[in-house]
Amino acid sequence: RRSDACGFDFAVRGVDGLAIEVKGLKPLRGEIQFTDREWAEARARRTLYLLVVVGNLAAEPVARVIPDPATALKAASSQQVTVATVWRS
Repeated sequence: RRSDACGFDFAVRGVDGLAIEVKGLKPLRGEIQFTDREWAEARARRTLYLLVVVGNLAAEPVARVIPDPATALKAASSQQVTVATVWRS
């Protein structure tokens, strides 16, 4: 579901509403960034939203599943302005 921009990476056939988001970290631990859409889906789906964090990608990857990340994780939001380059001819 990644290309759908629906706020998660995978859905599961036969399990209505289950959403899985996968994040990778080069070190074992670190900060995870969510898009506003991902966080909104996590808050709406609660226990039907699973976050899979794969850490230690630089050496021996370790996966951790975090159910209901909107409740399980402390998060703070910030806003940023993006500069885009546009080409016209």
